[in-house]
Amino acid sequence: MHTRSRRADILLAAVLVLFICGCEGGGGGGGGDNHPPEITSVPITTAVADEGYIYEVQARDEDQDRLTYALKTYPEGMSINSESGEIVWVPVYRQVGNHQVEVEVRDRSSSASQKFAIRVIPLADGVPFQRGFTLAAWGADDYSKPPTSETLGQIKVYGTEWVSVVVTWYVDDIHSTTIYPQSWSPTDESVIQAVQTIHSLGMNAVLKPHIDVMTGDWRGNISFSDEADWQTWFENYNQFLGHYLDLARANDVQAVIIGTELQGTESREADWRNTISLARGRFSGLLTYDANHTSFYNVSWWDALDFISVSAYFDLTGSSSPTIDELKSAWEPYKKVLRALSAYFEKDIVFGEIGYSSRDGTNIHPWQYNPAAPVDLQEQADCYEAALETFYNEPWFKGMYWWARYWDPALDDNGFDIFNDPAESIVRQWYSGW
Repeated sequence: MHTRSRRADILLAAVLVLFICGCEGGGGGGGGDNHPPEITSVPITTAVADEGYIYEVQARDEDQDRLTYALKTYPEGMSINSESGEIVWVPVYRQVGNHQVEVEVRDRSSSASQKFAIRVIPLADGVPFQRGFTLAAWGADDYSKPPTSETLGQIKVYGTEWVSVVVTWYVDDIHSTTIYPQSWSPTDESVIQAVQTIHSLGMNAVLKPHIDVMTGDWRGNISFSDEADWQTWFENYNQFLGHYLDLARANDVQAVIIGTELQGTESREADWRNTISLARGRFSGLLTYDANHTSFYNVSWWDALDFISVSAYFDLTGSSSPTIDELKSAWEPYKKVLRALSAYFEKDIVFGEIGYSSRDGTNIHPWQYNPAAPVDLQEQADCYEAALETFYNEPWFKGMYWWARYWDPALDDNGFDIFNDPAESIVRQWYSGW
């Protein structure tokens, strides 16, 4: 009888262990290393009360493992098909508002998750809800530089879905009819690059042409006493605007804000209606005008636009340390006027600009930046929270564009940019749900 040596038994056992481990490794990888799955689909973030919501989560796995899907956080009534990843839900009217969702996809030994927020609206009418930010720069090529791409990537993480890109031309003074770019005005090439980056990140792009005054006066004071000057100014303005309407059309921009805070011109109804008509002929996307908080109620031609836009720098309390409840109470009179305006024109309202600096007392005059005031990040954060709590779930309110994310946030430390400030996490909570 042949007897194996103890050494041979040990070698055989080692081979069996290696064979078993290799089999358990399985999958397309051919070994023990496993690559986690990757979710590739973009979530649908709006649902309509009493209507069906469907989002098919799509994922890929480098090892070709079988994938299963599950909901980790979800609103009442939502379900997911564990094999296909299809999420279905019929939200009821009492669920109007914001809801957190986390979906998990698993392979044989690892997982990936996707977190997002769904906003339930009461009716599928009006314009899309705009979780927005304004992107600002005052250098010819700033929008082409790497910090711009980094900034856009950061605000994408917040849950931002719309980005308005500011492009500024100038007049010499408030009575000058000539509108022209300065050497530091963004070049077309840099604007196009910003738009392309926005689109590549799955966000919508908005062009926001501005007129600034070289003397430092506010653009809202632009006006003329002579009719010929008015006509010349509007002719020049239409040429300026037309340039960006053409750029928007050629680059699949979703919306154009045809003017910003030009309060002194707003009584020229016939001229503005002509401008809007010309714009419709050159651009098929959404059009609006961004009126200042001091004049939006005097604009008589909102009916010609797709929605009402307001620069919402409303004075709030007289205190430099208000509570969130005090800030919300200060918003109520403005909210009533905005609601009535929306009902009168049967138009949704968007805040084309809203923002607060990181300086003490920012809520008193939000439009005013006081660099000499102490830094007060808590007041800034509370102002963000109060505005979101006041308006976010109103059926006639369709979003806001926070002023602003600068192309390079390091250049606006302790200004209006909220990069790495407490307000940043508040926006992320409301926009993305996390």
